[in-house]
Amino acid sequence: MRKKTSTSKAGPCGRASWRRFLVVGLCSCVSLTMYANVLKSQVSLSFNNTTLKDALEQLQEQAGVSIIYSNNVLNDEAVVNLNSKKISLEDALHILLLNQNCSYKVENGQVILYPVEKVQPAVTVVAQEGFKVKGSVSDVTGPLAGVNIMVKGTMTGVISDMDGNFEITAPYSGASLIFSYIGYQPQEVQINGRNTLKITLVEDTKALEEVVVIGYTTQKKATITGSISTITTKDLKQSPTANLNNALAGRMPGLMANQFGGGEPGVDGAEIRIRGMGTYGDKSPIVIVDGVERDMSYLAPEEIETFTILKDASATAPYGVRGANGVIIVTTKRGKASEKPSVNFKASVGTNAPVKFPTYLGSADYATLYNEAMINSNPRTDPSKLELFTQDAINNYRMAKGDNSDGLGYNWDYFDYAFKPGIQQDYSLSIRGGSERARYYVMANYYSQDGNYEHTDLTEHDTQARFKRYNFRANVDVDITKDFYVRVDLGARITDRHAPGTTASTVVSLCNTLPPYLPITVPENDNPDNEDYVLNNPYGMLYGDYRHRKNILGELSRTGYLIEKKTYLNGSFAIGHKLDFITKGLKIEGVFSYDASEGNWVNRKLGVNKDGYMEFTKYATFQPAEGSYGSFYMNNPNYTGKYILGNPWYDKDETIENTFSHNAAESKTYYQLKLDYARTFNDHDITAMVLLNRSNRSYDNRVAYRYQGLTARATYAFQN
Repeated sequence: MRKKTSTSKAGPCGRASWRRFLVVGLCSCVSLTMYANVLKSQVSLSFNNTTLKDALEQLQEQAGVSIIYSNNVLNDEAVVNLNSKKISLEDALHILLLNQNCSYKVENGQVILYPVEKVQPAVTVVAQEGFKVKGSVSDVTGPLAGVNIMVKGTMTGVISDMDGNFEITAPYSGASLIFSYIGYQPQEVQINGRNTLKITLVEDTKALEEVVVIGYTTQKKATITGSISTITTKDLKQSPTANLNNALAGRMPGLMANQFGGGEPGVDGAEIRIRGMGTYGDKSPIVIVDGVERDMSYLAPEEIETFTILKDASATAPYGVRGANGVIIVTTKRGKASEKPSVNFKASVGTNAPVKFPTYLGSADYATLYNEAMINSNPRTDPSKLELFTQDAINNYRMAKGDNSDGLGYNWDYFDYAFKPGIQQDYSLSIRGGSERARYYVMANYYSQDGNYEHTDLTEHDTQARFKRYNFRANVDVDITKDFYVRVDLGARITDRHAPGTTASTVVSLCNTLPPYLPITVPENDNPDNEDYVLNNPYGMLYGDYRHRKNILGELSRTGYLIEKKTYLNGSFAIGHKLDFITKGLKIEGVFSYDASEGNWVNRKLGVNKDGYMEFTKYATFQPAEGSYGSFYMNNPNYTGKYILGNPWYDKDETIENTFSHNAAESKTYYQLKLDYARTFNDHDITAMVLLNRSNRSYDNRVAYRYQGLTARATYAFQN
């Protein structure tokens, strides 16, 4: 018997209703998603006595979103203060709109401010005074002392006292607090207008079981008593820089990174110090890369697995007195047992630019203050007899474009003239994988960084500062048998640096000291007395006199260049055997490594001519025969007369010197034999190590120097 089935069909109206419902639902989901994404975008703000109008303009620029409001919605001349890093747009709006009769909503990716009937309470939510919160922190056993409490998105933080109590001021009542403590899971708590909080932290058993690389061996976090800080590759990638030392600044407690170079590509490396400055001998910490003392500065972040700093005596004891300034231990990535290889490609392109330049007065203000200074310095002299700027010249300076193209005089912003953003590129390709028997990690990295100088390509030689770095790494682990293994590590690095013949300090000094009313290049004219001068500069002849001896355009384009190439190779071979047949947890391992590096310089620079304690650069400079020290340009923007030499020697550029130098070739061999023991008996954790090592280093044909040592350590931990 056939069973009847009942079906119902929706008519046209029914189908249309369902369509409308579906469309409305989808639009609602899209709208909610857009709303959430816009408000959760991260910004970094720093306002001190800034008008609300300016603050909102900076906020929308950083967040990449339009903030729309009418004039009667809020008082945009109100003064606000806010200093926060990595704060959400939602939280920033909460703070900035305090005590304003308005709220906000997101429509079509835009933030719209609209009026409300009531002002938000000013008692509990005040940006300047803040919202005070008291509380206590504990675990299942009792109060916790030394817990870090931070206001999310800000640099405000405190630690709990001996009784676990704390007191902190948040910017507003809806802020969140983050509680963190070693060995415990971090916890984020929203205040929600509460003045008192009671927090209970939970032990992070997983973190305590993690293994940390320490002196020549590894150890569980739970059993470590020394002061140790770690950082991961993810943190290092947040600072895209050519030199790894710069990426460490502000990342770890107790580590200081000081940059003393000029900041040009390839010479911007920071000097690393741990827990202050040493008072004897070499003040730098020991750097260990994959168990061998090596330079880490130009490692690519993509090839680093872990980064550990050993600070105190118990942690650095295996390294003897050489570890007094701390020890940095870097481990590179290794292969993982998996069925299929993992391929990772990363590409990033960005710009780099100087953070901030000083803003100087223009020619008009310079001339006004110059006149005042001359009159004040010569009170008994008739001002008409002094060499001063005329009022007409000052008025023209105030209207001038800057380069005298309008005939009103020069009004230079030298920093804007000399500097521009540079392009930075970073590409990495890595393959990681293996099986239970063999594992591998292979990586290739290319990094390039262009300098920030303008006007470097005016001659046949481009003098722009550039830096290129090529990194290669191959790490292979092979288990020949269950107990017998070998490890092979290969690394290579090539750096190529190009720099102008001048220095960054010279260029910056000229930008800081050259008067803005003087020309950079003197205009060519038809005066027959000037026909004998050689004009190699496509912009004309360079200005210079006995006082202003160096010309900023000449320094950028006509001082030559230098090229530095360095090659660094390193390789390690390790062989080990587990000695479980003697006792479980015992193994022996031998390591041999060889490192080699060399480099060369090609230096094509224009020299200098010493004149007492001063000097001239050997390019030609010229000045008007009328007046001295640029006095002609104090009142006259255009010169039609004869030019004379700006320095006593050169009417044309001198020949660029060409030198080649070879850096000292360095090689190092390292031998290590280690007996290691690690075993856990119920609640008892025991580790022990005996290690013998020897290092031999040589420079070219100099007498080699070496060190060798014997170290041992043992640890015991009991879990109750």
